[in-house]
Amino acid sequence: MLTGVLTGGALAQETAETQAAQTQAAEMAPTAPALSVSLTGFTLEPVLAEDGTPELDEDGNPVMARVALEDSVIVPGDRIHYEITLDNPTPEAATDLSLGAQSAPEVLLDPFTITGPEDMALAWSDAEAPELFRPVFEVVEGETLMLADLDTIRQLRITLPRLASAEAATIAYSVTLR
Repeated sequence: MLTGVLTGGALAQETAETQAAQTQAAEMAPTAPALSVSLTGFTLEPVLAEDGTPELDEDGNPVMARVALEDSVIVPGDRIHYEITLDNPTPEAATDLSLGAQSAPEVLLDPFTITGPEDMALAWSDAEAPELFRPVFEVVEGETLMLADLDTIRQLRITLPRLASAEAATIAYSVTLR
C-alpha cells in the first residue's frame, strides 16, 4: 500500500471523520512484503593447501574463496566484486524495475564483467552529465561494441522489465581500485 501526505488547503478540507477512517483502514490493512534489494561486496583470494600452495580445480585453475570487504585488504590494482540481489516475495510480478549503481572516481568499472538476467538493460552516465544516461553496449552488424568511456563511468542504470512473483535475480559486476 502506498501512502502520501496531503499538504496545504487539501489537508484543511478533510474532516476529522475522514482522517480517522483512513488511519483505521491503514492500520487494519495487511502489510504486503516488498521487493528487497541487497548489495554484497567481496574480494577473491586463492584457497591454499596445507603446504601453502594454491589448490587447483579439475581444470588446473586456482580455487578462489570469497572474502567479505570488511575482512579484505585492498590495494590499488585489486579487483572488488559486487552482487546486487533482487528478491520478489510478493504475490505479483514486479515490472519496470530500475536500479542505480554508482562508481566512485577511485575505481574503474569494467562493463564486460556485468552479468545478470538476459533481459536486463544497461545505461551509463558520467560526472559531467549525470542526468544523461546512454546505452553501455550497442550491437552493430552482430558485434557488441562498448559505447561507455571506462575512465568516466560514474553511474549505471540497470533496468529489468519483469521479476516474477517469488523469484530472485542477481546482477554482478567488478571494479578495480585505481
